[in-house]
Amino acid sequence: MGDFNIFALLLGILLGLAIMVVPFLWSVYRVAVATGWTRWAHLVACLLTIAGAATISWVMPGPAILVGGLLVLAGIYLTLKERSWNKLFPLGQVAFGLALVASLPFV
Repeated sequence: MGDFNIFALLLGILLGLAIMVVPFLWSVYRVAVATGWTRWAHLVACLLTIAGAATISWVMPGPAILVGGLLVLAGIYLTLKERSWNKLFPLGQVAFGLALVASLPFV
């Protein structure tokens, strides 16, 4: 086991929740209550988040870069469409997309 550090593990779990799960759940909620293009953009962001997680699980760096780029675009669009502090949730999707584009999960 060597250099196992429980604090690093917990920090990684918390960062994963903040960057991936919370924005995903916000988009699921917005799919249910929003209308028009905002609803569709949140649906696309949800599907891209799931696809990004799948590319990590299946260790597919090439598709991860593509999915990450599309997720960045969807997140930026949603950041511009949301009001007030709600703009923070799509920024989490932008951060996840940037991490995929930079291939951070595969380093």
